[in-house]
Formats: sequence, structure tokens, C-alpha cells
Amino acid sequence: MLSQDTKLLITESGSYAPSGGNIQPWHVKWKGDLMEIFLDEKRSTSFLDINRFASIFSVGSFIENVYHTSVDLNLSVSVKLVEKISQDMLVATLSFQSSQSFQNHESLFKYISIRTTNRKFYDGTQIEEKDIDELKSEICPFKNISLNTISSNNSKKEIGRLLGEGDVIRTYHDGLFTQMMNEIRWNHKEADESKDGLDIQTLELPSNVVKILSILKSNPGIRKLFPKSVFAESANVMIPGSSHIGC
Repeated sequence: MLSQDTKLLITESGSYAPSGGNIQPWHVKWKGDLMEIFLDEKRSTSFLDINRFASIFSVGSFIENVYHTSVDLNLSVSVKLVEKISQDMLVATLSFQSSQSFQNHESLFKYISIRTTNRKFYDGTQIEEKDIDELKSEICPFKNISLNTISSNNSKKEIGRLLGEGDVIRTYHDGLFTQMMNEIRWNHKEADESKDGLDIQTLELPSNVVKILSILKSNPGIRKLFPKSVFAESANVMIPGSSHIGC
């Protein structure tokens, strides 16, 4: 029988999983030693979350964290995925049993709480191809999934242009713009209180972009008076400094 402290640790570790806009679109129920993971309808509402695919993907990351935590606790995990998500939004059930097979296993648990998303500008130095190849080899065992990368300046410039056009669409579209504003936490206090969303200081946006977004938060209607180039430029600034673009 799992203790309440163990259940809390497993649940908290799962909640460190990344999700789009950091919306954390899940909630958890425990039935004895059985963990049930549900999609949260109130959080899983993004205009970009087609058929809730992105939310389901983030639940996979939640389960990955639970697995690594369980290994550290010498617990084996049995995962049962729901084939068709019904009205109750149940995605998966996880059961746990004691196991000694992980005693000499290198634990990744200690890294869960210190994982960060690095959005800092890069200096454009090329990562060596052998390191890129190693990343690709890690993905090879998964069926129908591959990593494609590009590093030429002309290709990166074109991707920056396309992403810039996407930023324009997101800014001018009422639904997308509202959701973007709702995801932003404008200071550390807001981020600490909500425990979700994106702390604007971690986005590493140019200061002029932050000022514009702050103005638009208070006066959303005036965004359509700005020239489109204002919203298209942010991606063009960030992308050229990257080593590779991966998909």
C-alpha cells in the first residue's frame, strides 16, 4: 500500500511535466494504489489544441515523470492507456508495485524538479553534427517518428519569415490573441500565485516586444493599428541565432 507522502511525491513529480502555455491540462484521482489521469476540460481549451492532441501529448510527459519517480522509489509502473477518450476524459490508469530490479538503475528523478526551458538567445555557433546525430539516434527506436534538422542561414531566414507570419495571424485573430494574453504572467508574483502560464521574464523577449504586449494587454483593440511588421520581426530576431531548427 502506497503511503500518502509517496502518492503526493509521485503526483507532484508528474505535475512538473511540460505543457503548451504551461496550462497543465490534467487532474489526478487516486483509488487505493491506482492513479487515474484525466484531461481537465477547463484547462484544455486552447484554440491550437486540435482534438486535444497537445493536451494528451503533455499527459504522456506527466506519465514519463511518474515513471522516473517510481524507479527512484523502487516501484514498477503498469500503464494502461484509454483507447478512446469518452466524456469523463479519462486518459490513463497507472498501477504500482514494489520492485527491486531498479536498485542499480541510474535515476533521472533528481532532474525532474530542475528541468527548465531555455529560451535565451543563442550566438549562432553550430552544434557539431555528431551531437545532432546522437539526438536522432535516440529517436530511431520509435515508430513513425524522426528528427529532421536544418542549419543553413537561408533556410533559417525562411523559417523565421514563416513563424513571423504566424505571429501576425495570432496577434490579429481575436481568439488566439485572447488566449495568448491569458497565458502570460506579467510578473513573478502572478506566476507564483497561479502556478501555471508563462512568466513573461522567462520568454526572453526583446524589451520593445514586452512593452508592446503590455500596451496591448490594456488596450487590445489598438493592435490592429500597428503595422504587421512589428509582430513579424520577433521570430526573425530569434531564429538566425540558433544552431539548428528541428522538427
